[in-house]
Amino acid sequence: VKVLIIPFLLTQKLTTREPDDRQLEVALAAFQGARQEEKEAAA
Repeated sequence: VKVLIIPFLLTQKLTTREPDDRQLEVALAAFQGARQEEKEAAA
């Protein structure tokens, strides 16, 4: 089974990377906005 998934794991390693600071900043802002909306909806 491992032999069959190795090519896919190698492809994933080549096509994914850690997010840069700008991407993290956008993700954090989106998360905080969604959390705030959830709090307001619950109130």
